Amino acid sequence: RSMHLRFDVDQATSVRAAWSNSVVRANFAQLAPGVSLDGDDEATIGNPDLAPLRSHNLDLGVERVIGNDGVMSAYVFNKEIRNFTYATDLAGSGEWADFSSAISYANGDKARVRGIELAWQQPLRMLPAPFDGLLVGINGTLSTSRANIDSADGDGGRATRSIRMPGQSNRIGNLMLGYEAGPFSARLAMNYKSPYLLELGEDVLDATQDRYVDTQKQLDFSMSYKIDKRWQLTFDASNLNNEKYYVYMGDKSRNAQFEQYGRTYKIGLKASIF
Repeated sequence: RSMHLRFDVDQATSVRAAWSNSVVRANFAQLAPGVSLDGDDEATIGNPDLAPLRSHNLDLGVERVIGNDGVMSAYVFNKEIRNFTYATDLAGSGEWADFSSAISYANGDKARVRGIELAWQQPLRMLPAPFDGLLVGINGTLSTSRANIDSADGDGGRATRSIRMPGQSNRIGNLMLGYEAGPFSARLAMNYKSPYLLELGEDVLDATQDRYVDTQKQLDFSMSYKIDKRWQLTFDASNLNNEKYYVYMGDKSRNAQFEQYGRTYKIGLKASIF
């Protein structure tokens, strides 16, 4: 359910507001009533009792058109969340005592995410040829999150602590430089994400066991050429800077996982049926 409002201040400026309620169920792997083994000491344990995430969302923003096709926007948002799903590692305890990794899932109590989104995109048609085909775009999100979880405290009771919302980066940004001229189009984009909480450790009350994915910066390139009205040739190159995937436990000096995936290249030919 959602409600959207828009007020046009003038021909170039609009103020928007949106209120929405959403329900998101955990994915099949998280809900699966079974155990998936990967080797002799790694397992993923599903939890069919997971409740769906429910959230109430408020978004307020302003947009302004610049020239004929440029645009700037600023939005603030607030999300109140219940029953979010988080991952926790049960390795070293109970029947998983001999495992190096035993990932399962649980519901957190409540969470909140607040932030601001800023964006600007502008074709530079005011420049002399051939630079009038250039276009630039930049957007970024600054946010804060807080989530509450609880667990048995070992003394017959339960204890609660606050964490970041799992999977939520406090800073996200994208910078794009493009060029369009006739049938040719190209984009070079840098994508940035600050560290985010990946999963909790065996003792969810111990912050030193939390696993975080470190800062990621990825450079991607895409290009297309329209051969005629029907056919288009495309080329995509991902992760040109060969960015690493670095996971640490509590502190960046305590590495838990390190991977590099290299670069990916794709060439395609698209056809329009109509």
